[in-house]
Amino acid sequence: IAGQYWVSAINGCGDIESDTLDIRFAAKTAPVWLGNDTSICNGDSLLLSVNNDYSNIAWSTGEQTHKIWIKKWGSYSVQATDLCNNVYEDSINVGYIYTMPPMYLGADTNICNPESITLGTKGYQNYKWNTGENTPNIQVKNTGQYWLTAQDSCRQIFSDTINVLVGGINKNWPNDTAICINSTLLIAQPSGFTAYSWQPSIGVELDGTNWMVSPTQNTNYIILTSDSLGCAISKNWGILVQHCRNEIWIPTAFSPNRDGLNDWFGASTSQQPLLFELKVWNRWGQLVFQTKNIQQKWNGEYKGMLVNGSFVWQCTYQMANRQVKQIKGSVLVVQ
Repeated sequence: IAGQYWVSAINGCGDIESDTLDIRFAAKTAPVWLGNDTSICNGDSLLLSVNNDYSNIAWSTGEQTHKIWIKKWGSYSVQATDLCNNVYEDSINVGYIYTMPPMYLGADTNICNPESITLGTKGYQNYKWNTGENTPNIQVKNTGQYWLTAQDSCRQIFSDTINVLVGGINKNWPNDTAICINSTLLIAQPSGFTAYSWQPSIGVELDGTNWMVSPTQNTNYIILTSDSLGCAISKNWGILVQHCRNEIWIPTAFSPNRDGLNDWFGASTSQQPLLFELKVWNRWGQLVFQTKNIQQKWNGEYKGMLVNGSFVWQCTYQMANRQVKQIKGSVLVVQ
């Protein structure tokens, strides 16, 4: 039984001798446990230790202290003795966490509207996109530059950037419009597109980089084309053809290339005016054409030479039972 014990006795000389003994039971020491198998990152270290109540410490590394620091992967073991001379031992496997390869979101890419593309990577932590999202992957459908930063399990930061260009977007196309019958619309061909196809093609002429559109009735055109990325585009364009009675109509462009289409510039009307005069000037203010006969048209020549570019015109006319009107505008001569 644990406690303090003492004894006294008289020796042969009559002297009294005594002694005391304390008996204690040693508390049960916790088993040696180095922890679960684990891994460390490059440059990191791991602390292994045993309880201070143990003695006769013997590590597989040769060390004899209660604590050791390790910086390499491998298998480590220890033996230790408790107060009752019981020998305990434990071991632990320490692995190495390899550094992630450089982050790669892929090469810059193109998509066609309305498609989308998935950007992202896996195996990292703490994802941060410039879009504000924090998921491994994001869906992208707009042109832009996208970048991602993330960490591996060793807290090393990785990043990459990718550019996405979206094609097949309708832009710079004309809006639906109305024109007078027997008139022509000049539409600049939008840049960045190729292989145009008009349905129907009647009344449509390509002159250089401009379309000359002359429908004789209300027409809904379908324009089919593709852009520089190879993305197909379809555009519906409606033209309302009106009978502009008792008024003058003057085109905005013509092409005097002698192909029989839009070769002449002049005024048109469904009724003969009582008064009529049309004048055309070049950019330097020189009068290049003048007539008082509505049937007379300009052939696009000045001093015997074909011209091109933009010209200013002024028309003064009077219809029956109407006041005298004067209108101004510009016309593009396309060769």
